[in-house]
Amino acid sequence: MSVVTRTTSDDTDGPNYPAGEVWLRAYCDGETMAFHYSEDGQYWRFVRWFAIPGTVKRPIRAGFGVQAPTGAGCSAKFSDITLRYDTIVDLRNGS
Repeated sequence: MSVVTRTTSDDTDGPNYPAGEVWLRAYCDGETMAFHYSEDGQYWRFVRWFAIPGTVKRPIRAGFGVQAPTGAGCSAKFSDITLRYDTIVDLRNGS
């Protein structure tokens, strides 16, 4: 799930992912952002693409969280968080 807040929040549900590890990529090209996830850190699956006007003029804030809306709850460990300045040529093709 991802939540984007531009005055008000909207959310989108992605696929259920039952494996123990998953990679997340948040990409920004100046005016738009895209989210992808990967099972192996090599092939990326597209989740969503959205605009946040004015991001080149102000910092972007991102956070990580985990939830279990039903059941006894869950926990997660976030690790290997990096910042890179790469360009994604085609946001939808998995590269």
